[in-house]
Amino acid sequence: RFDVSDTGDGIEAEKLAQIFQPFAQADTSTSRKYGGTGLGLAISGHLVELMGGDCGVSSRPGAGSDFWFTIAVRTVAHLATEGPLSPDAVPAEVSAPIVDEGPVRRSAEHGRVSRILLAEDNPVNQRVATAMLEHLGFEVDVVSNGSEAVEAAAITPYQAILMDCQMPVLDGYEATSEIRRLLEGSARIPIIAVTASAMKSDHRRCLAAGMDDYLPKPLSMKALGAVLDLWAPEGPDPAAQPVLDTVIVDRLVLMGEAADEDLMGQLSALFLTDSDSRVIELRQAVADDDAQAVLRSAHTLRGASAILGATELARLCATLEMSGAADDLAGVEEQLEAVEAELERVRSALASPIPTP
Repeated sequence: RFDVSDTGDGIEAEKLAQIFQPFAQADTSTSRKYGGTGLGLAISGHLVELMGGDCGVSSRPGAGSDFWFTIAVRTVAHLATEGPLSPDAVPAEVSAPIVDEGPVRRSAEHGRVSRILLAEDNPVNQRVATAMLEHLGFEVDVVSNGSEAVEAAAITPYQAILMDCQMPVLDGYEATSEIRRLLEGSARIPIIAVTASAMKSDHRRCLAAGMDDYLPKPLSMKALGAVLDLWAPEGPDPAAQPVLDTVIVDRLVLMGEAADEDLMGQLSALFLTDSDSRVIELRQAVADDDAQAVLRSAHTLRGASAILGATELARLCATLEMSGAADDLAGVEEQLEAVEAELERVRSALASPIPTP
């Protein structure tokens, strides 16, 4: 038996029974401020149950709480007589959820891997969903609130977005509406709600916000694989995609025509001059092992790239930017080489005649 005691606010008796239920919190007002879904105790209870144990809580308002669980284990002496525990001894129900259930996506066999954005504020949910997505063959970017989801979607052409509905800063509904507004006219990214509610009104709210589908919590490999097979099938080879987002280019051309000037040409000339300077700065920053300088230069180049519709270049710059922000310059040489190679593709695209929309 294990006990975890605290001296916090305590929990009222009538609320004790519900806190081990999925997506329940004794005080829902905390979820908006601190994030989280109230899933931690439900996961804990399920893990304890799989291990043949039980769990519970005793509490008094104003006097703290005591959470406890019991599990059946073998003693050290018992293990010594049997030898080490083999992988085959792991109960099937523990290993099955990720290993055996659902299809295995094999995008990598075709020379490419699709990228999914996971917007989820709960660390446990992040790890579980990421493991499932990677097992299905996807690369995964993870953000912790709706605002970060909007920023990520604006610079990366994701194959799909898994959007938790209840998150701090911006919830999933608000984030989806903002993404749809920002990317209006661009290729539509499927957004799949991840929701604890089975009410039809909540499903309608997801669709009204601009989401394409929804998945119930807790996620299962089978359901996740099925919905991604529908909305994020094998994507096109990124190398075959246009270097410049044609929707963004068309907008710039039309804006220039309305002002009776070559706006796209002016911006292209400025971009190419500035990008050369930024690459020189990045090279020097990497040589000096200056993470903050990498962050600043990559951030500036990312913004300029996004304005011109060079979305892949913007994504590569964002990778450099994150390395600088994390003060981790391991591997930035390769990242910078990828930026320079993509910049040459952008230079060639800008040198070609821009078609009139």
